[in-house]
Amino acid sequence: MEEVEVTKNGLEKEEVSTSYGLTDLERLKTYVGNNTDKFFKRWGIKDDPSFDLNEYEPTQFNWNWPAFFLGGWWFAYRKMFLFAIVIEVINFMITILTNSGLMDSLEIGSNVLLAIMGNWFYFKKAKEDILKIKQKNLSAVEELEELTKTGRTSVPYCLLIFAVVAVIKVTWMIVKHKLF
Repeated sequence: MEEVEVTKNGLEKEEVSTSYGLTDLERLKTYVGNNTDKFFKRWGIKDDPSFDLNEYEPTQFNWNWPAFFLGGWWFAYRKMFLFAIVIEVINFMITILTNSGLMDSLEIGSNVLLAIMGNWFYFKKAKEDILKIKQKNLSAVEELEELTKTGRTSVPYCLLIFAVVAVIKVTWMIVKHKLF
């Protein structure tokens, strides 16, 4: 029976046997990576090896400061790209369609909503991704690699979405104000 140390995948010096696979708790820890303890606390998850991802749903919403201040960028950082794009498109539409006073109120309101629901959205995305990976029946090592690749965070994608949105906003400003 081959033992693999997986500390780099967020499993604090635990060993995972490739003959029996991973627990859902190990999968979720690997997927989240940094700040696992904070997310588990926000989601109400105890460090229990019998944890079953199929049966669990977070029971409460709680505040996420990064989602409040960063909005769509936080979602992109946590690899929730569709959410990030939708949020940025909505914010851009708010900018185009409203005056500045209403725009500020709507953006603050949307950021409050993102801060309250950000952790819940992240759990739903993690659960969906983990269950898809689990269905592939990979070895423990392959599953850890897939969870690490699919989950975690992504600064490059966050910067890419930021650049695309910046180009669109600058283009819109040029067209609106006929700068060229």
